[in-house]
Amino acid sequence: ETGRQRLEGGLPRGTRVAHETGTLRPNVANGIGIIELPGGAGHVIVAVLIKETAQHLRAQERAIAAISRAAYDNFESTAGRTN
Repeated sequence: ETGRQRLEGGLPRGTRVAHETGTLRPNVANGIGIIELPGGAGHVIVAVLIKETAQHLRAQERAIAAISRAAYDNFESTAGRTN
C-alpha cells in the first residue's frame, strides 16, 4: 500500500514498477524499484533513502514520488539517443 504514494506516486498511470518500500520509526521512509520506461525504452532503477527528519511521513512520500518522476522523465526523454 505504501508504494502507491512513493515511487509510483508521481508516475503516469499504468507505468510498471517493481518496488519495495520501507518505513523505520515514524519519520524515516524509503523506496527502491525498477521502473519500466514507455515504448520498450528500457528500465531505470531508483533508490531513495530519507534519513530521520522533522518532516511528516506524507511529505517524505511526496519527495520520493517527485524523485521517481524526475528520473523517469529524464530517461524517457533521452531514450534512444546516442552520444
